[in-house]
Amino acid sequence: MAKRIFFARYQEEQPLGEGGIGRVFKVLDLWENREKALKFLKPEFKSTPVEDAFRQEFSLLSRIKHPNIVAGYDYQSRDNLHAPAYSLELVGGPSLVEFHKSRPEQFDRLVYQVCQILEFIHLQGIVHCDLKPDNFKIIYGQGDSNSPTVKLLDFGLAESAELIKESKIKGTLDYMAPEILRSEPYNFTADLYSLGVILYELTTGQLPFRADDPAVLISRVLEHEPIPPGSINDRIPQELEDLILGLLVKNPHRRTASASLVKEFFAAGMDPASLPAFQWRPFLESASFVPPATVWPELRGLVRTPSFQAKKVALLCGVPGVGKSRVLKELKSVCQTEGIPVIYYRLSGPLAEWWDGLGQRLLFLCTNSSDPEMQSSIKTVERALSCQNAEEKIKIAAQVLSELPLVFLLDGLNFQGDSVLVRCLSENQAIQKSLVIVAVSPFAQQCTLLEKFIHSHPATERIEFIQLQPLDLEKAKCLVQECVPQVRLTPGLLAGIWNSSGGNPGLILEGLQRLWHTGKLVFDQGQIKRAKTRKPSPHPIAEAEQYLRFVEGCLNPAQKEFLQQISVLGQKFDLLAAVHLVEANLDQSYEHLRYLLKEGILCAEVWGDVPVYCFSPPALQQYFYQNLPFRQKDDLHLRAALYYENQQEQGNSISPDILAGHFLNCHQPEKTYHYSLLSAEAALKTLSKKEILFHLGNAYQAAGQMENQKEKILRQAQVLRKRAHFWMTIGNFHKALADYRQLLKLFEKKAQQKIVAEAYKDLGDLFRLKNNWRKGMVYLRRAEEIYRVLDDEPALAHTLNNIGNLYWIALQYQRALEYLNSALQLHHSLGNLAGAASTLNNLAGVYLATNQFQKSIDYYQQSLEIHRRLQIPEEISRVVNNLGVVHMYTGQYHQALESLLESLALNQKTGNLREQVFNLENLGECYQRMGDQNQSLGCSRQGLTLAEQIRFTVRKGRILRNLAKSQAELAEYSQAWEDCQKALESARLIEDTETQAWVLVDMAEIHIQLNLENKARELLAQADPLVAKLKDNRLTIHYHLVGGQEKQLRTEFSLATTELEKAEKIARDSNLKEEELISRLDRFTLDLEQADLAAKEKELNQLRSLYRQGNFSHLQVKLGLAEARFYRHSAQWDQALEAAEPALQKALQQQSWEFAMELAYLNGLIWQERKDLEQAYLYWEQGVTILKKVYQKITQPEFKQVYLQGKNRQTLVSGFKKLAELLAGRRA
Repeated sequence: MAKRIFFARYQEEQPLGEGGIGRVFKVLDLWENREKALKFLKPEFKSTPVEDAFRQEFSLLSRIKHPNIVAGYDYQSRDNLHAPAYSLELVGGPSLVEFHKSRPEQFDRLVYQVCQILEFIHLQGIVHCDLKPDNFKIIYGQGDSNSPTVKLLDFGLAESAELIKESKIKGTLDYMAPEILRSEPYNFTADLYSLGVILYELTTGQLPFRADDPAVLISRVLEHEPIPPGSINDRIPQELEDLILGLLVKNPHRRTASASLVKEFFAAGMDPASLPAFQWRPFLESASFVPPATVWPELRGLVRTPSFQAKKVALLCGVPGVGKSRVLKELKSVCQTEGIPVIYYRLSGPLAEWWDGLGQRLLFLCTNSSDPEMQSSIKTVERALSCQNAEEKIKIAAQVLSELPLVFLLDGLNFQGDSVLVRCLSENQAIQKSLVIVAVSPFAQQCTLLEKFIHSHPATERIEFIQLQPLDLEKAKCLVQECVPQVRLTPGLLAGIWNSSGGNPGLILEGLQRLWHTGKLVFDQGQIKRAKTRKPSPHPIAEAEQYLRFVEGCLNPAQKEFLQQISVLGQKFDLLAAVHLVEANLDQSYEHLRYLLKEGILCAEVWGDVPVYCFSPPALQQYFYQNLPFRQKDDLHLRAALYYENQQEQGNSISPDILAGHFLNCHQPEKTYHYSLLSAEAALKTLSKKEILFHLGNAYQAAGQMENQKEKILRQAQVLRKRAHFWMTIGNFHKALADYRQLLKLFEKKAQQKIVAEAYKDLGDLFRLKNNWRKGMVYLRRAEEIYRVLDDEPALAHTLNNIGNLYWIALQYQRALEYLNSALQLHHSLGNLAGAASTLNNLAGVYLATNQFQKSIDYYQQSLEIHRRLQIPEEISRVVNNLGVVHMYTGQYHQALESLLESLALNQKTGNLREQVFNLENLGECYQRMGDQNQSLGCSRQGLTLAEQIRFTVRKGRILRNLAKSQAELAEYSQAWEDCQKALESARLIEDTETQAWVLVDMAEIHIQLNLENKARELLAQADPLVAKLKDNRLTIHYHLVGGQEKQLRTEFSLATTELEKAEKIARDSNLKEEELISRLDRFTLDLEQADLAAKEKELNQLRSLYRQGNFSHLQVKLGLAEARFYRHSAQWDQALEAAEPALQKALQQQSWEFAMELAYLNGLIWQERKDLEQAYLYWEQGVTILKKVYQKITQPEFKQVYLQGKNRQTLVSGFKKLAELLAGRRA
């Protein structure tokens, strides 16, 4: 009986198996003379969503390249005889369970490989969804029976984790995760549950849950716990049993988190030498196709043209590595999955060497086709195969390629040897029924010669010439992310890859290989990570030998010299600069550029409004530059520097870093110093650390080369001062101090120069920021002494101002006012309005610190008036911000927001990033105090991101504290705790004792909410000496309020009252209305049980009066809770509800979940006392729902254990349960 032939290619050998949607056959691929598997979709699933999933499975298998995963080859769309099918790697061997029974000693090795597979597919973003022993086969390498290899076969249900938008029950029931059975969202942990079932089965010989009835099985999976495997097989170690049960946990969030953890478990018991090595190459080879934007739509449109109406011949060319082969393979996939007849063939050598292989395929295809057009070409194909005359053979081969109704994708044509074939194809227009796309192997001057060839004859004019360009930056970034999934693509990493590749996919892959080889990319605990290594990196282009050979082969001596000379201009340059540099005429330079652009050695882009030319890849510039003779470099750099300086003098905008670079490289220290400082100042606007330090380093080096010793020292001191000031700006006080000390060493100990006084003044500011006012005062006194000797009154005024600031920090407010007023008088006498305005701003700050709010506002207004007159936007924004802070502290929140938002808008307009951080920090605090926690989080996160971006670490701790406060208000205790820890660490790093104190008290408050009173007491004890030292009234009030809460939690009510009374007194004495109101509200509710009702009602009216004195609407919930408790205690049920219900709605609106929970309980209690149990039940149900929501968001086990032990929470839950039972009994 004749064997069946499928798709005129595959000869049936034997059936292999059948599944739910498909059948698999062992076949012989007659085109390649190779055994494969052929998987058919069952006919009943044609033209259904199942066919789409079948096609998706092939796409996944054909993309993924991994030694432990079966490979997919070709897709065959359905025809008149067959359903859709695809060919894949033929894998024999036993299943996982079968092999384990015969070779149990290989258990660790098998599971280790299974985990490697899961690590890989999970990093690819794939959830398999159908892991089971039958989907794994075990094979051996030749002659190696001790190294079995696991192969994963079936991907029919696999999904991209990003595309799982709805939960669908899928998989094999015995191995299906509970969350899938519950139709809940699922991710990679569903595969880990399946792995747990597999391990259970391998170690015990049975499944963890069994039942013939699927409904019963589902019930057992969801509701029962598995029998510990050690109870079934007593040889299972306890550690392995724990691992298996950890994988079978029903809650996916508590399940073992990754395959890597399982892999490491089994690795610990294996000989390290026997561990299968990690393979990084599959990550590079499995990257999804990133299409070249310029030509991919055109090529895809060509193959999709109905009935090949285009009838075209297209030549695809490009530099080595640009991706011609990958493009043709993707076109093949497009054709196969869309039912377009296609032949992809990899060419090797001249036509005489490759035609027979292709011709035999075509002959077999025509012979076994039912298409009359195909059958009619049999004799022509036979003639082409048998023809011995080389010239005639080419003509007949071209006829075959033209008349068959197929898409031909011919990869790697040697054009120089087979250009006759292309010419013959172009002459067959009359008979052409095909589309022929030919990828040309790179050769020297290819684009120039191909264009010349196309335009050499009328017939060849119809050939479409397509030049493949490198990827743009965004697409290059996408490719890198595909190759190294989950790696954070930092600007530095991307810049390095772009520099060495210029978007060339082949060079990108070579660059990533270098990162693996040099240890800069590592695989650790299931993730690809960047690692620091001292291993030197090779030149970014030096190892791309094929590419360099291509470039060198394209260039004649004149072109090579041109590239070497213009390499002095950097990676980007304009035409006029190049012409000036090489001293060539415009036409000659343009001719060189035109040729280099055409061949892809240079590329063009628009930079601003100016067309510029770039080396492609950028590292090519370094390659030509390093081969330029040293003396010629000096001459060319000087020529470039003078050209650009002349352009600048003519009014053209030239970046100072360009001039600095050229003058540096032609050894002109004066000019290098000048332009390097200008470059550093330009970089300071964006706080680009690397650029600032680079330019300042060049300036310092240039200063050191100056011949005049006095000038040399002075210039070096100026650079050191600028660098130290930059270090201060980003909060690196240690490096700033080192630079100032280095500066002072340049001068004699008793030197009276102004630069020394300025350094002392700066050091005073540095120690002010470090909260070390005593050291700061020493340096400022030295500065004051020198300025008095030099009779430098303007500088003296600024120094007196700074001394006043230090006394302010030292809480010596009277001395601060004395010095600030002295500075103000001196500024006025000098007519220095800007200095006077700055000092007024500081005076206002001192009055704010002493709670003299109106005086503070008056001085800020005076300062603002001067700054507006001087039109200094940065100072205007700073004073407006400070006014916002005063309004915030006095409870005038609407005015505060207005000022803070105005200041932010001004800073955004001027691009002042540092002041924007202050604005966002204050806005975060303002919104937080107003009860709008989401707005607060938004501002604080934005401020934190900006602070990290510009390395303004001084404010990080305070912003993190704002984040933590808002998180705590939203009952996000885990996140609040993490942010508090970060804030504390940041504050300790810069010795910010004020922030440390605030955060310690906040952390104590969080622990009180979590019923951890001992830890809260410890934290308050840590904060106590800091609070005492700082003498900040607001901080002290906060400390006593939290102390009162801690004492109340311990039921030490007398001590709690004392703490609250202290807070209330300080607030009242300091005129802090909001803090006074909070203190009195806490005390009001604390002693409600023991107090006289008439006295309490009078006190309540006083609280209402105080509430109306500011914008305290955010305290409506707290006041409403106090009112409701009072009226309930006095049995005034209606008034209690009138207070409690609106307060609850406000709490829900503000997402103040702890208050909402308490108010829900209080409302239910009032309705219960009114005998309306149904209404009470509804409120308590609402409270329990909130309680669950808060509880579920707590991630730390130690927090979870104690949170529910709170008295109020226990009372709520027990009351709800009892009421539910009572109501259920009534209804029964």
